[in-house]
Amino acid sequence: MTSIETLSKPLQLPLTPGVLELINAHLSQLQPEQILAWAIEYLPNLYQTTAFGLTGLVAIDMLSKLTTSPPPLIFLDTLYHFRETYELVEEVKLKYRTPLHVYKPAECRTVEDFEAKYGQKLWESDEDTYDFAVKVEPARRAYAELGVQAVITGRRASQAEPTIRVDLPNSGMGYRSVGDWHSTVKVGEGQGERAGRWVGREKTECGLHKDYFTMKKQAMRASAEQDHLPRLCSRPVIIIL
Repeated sequence: MTSIETLSKPLQLPLTPGVLELINAHLSQLQPEQILAWAIEYLPNLYQTTAFGLTGLVAIDMLSKLTTSPPPLIFLDTLYHFRETYELVEEVKLKYRTPLHVYKPAECRTVEDFEAKYGQKLWESDEDTYDFAVKVEPARRAYAELGVQAVITGRRASQAEPTIRVDLPNSGMGYRSVGDWHSTVKVGEGQGERAGRWVGREKTECGLHKDYFTMKKQAMRASAEQDHLPRLCSRPVIIIL
């Protein structure tokens, strides 16, 4: 009978539903540092995706203390991040020296490139195509080019656990959750940490964790005449919550 102790190191992917259930049950009993230590030990080709928000920064700091070779970072540069976010990226690079891979929308290096292809304020006219172009497609491209088999993200199983004080780099902007400048505002006392994201819209998350194939179909249909979106490679990825 398979048990946590008998699992191979590194794990052989893809995982069967039974093994995945076993792992999830084991990890649910562990603290964040223990989960990350387990991931380092068991998961092949492990990377961390981050937009350098608080959760991602805490994970970067924890990983730096667990190993001298922490998982490389993947930063999805939507081209619409705050200036302070880009400054924070440079600060994190200096402090932690963790390898960083930056991925931008396909064939776009600047906002001008992006808007020449898609027009201005695409996030208002076609939210799914925007999410696909600036986050989902670059993420899939990163996974394929880097050979990513497992990934640590900023999604947490719980966002209401006790906190500790850690000296982390930060942007100094005061946002509890930060993304693109056009969809992030500060929250008031008593509001949830993500209450300042996509205010006045039904949207609650960045789009990276939505149904990939549905988004791809919608985005490709929306841009069929312009042929903006390249053919993509799908690859299994483990998400650590």
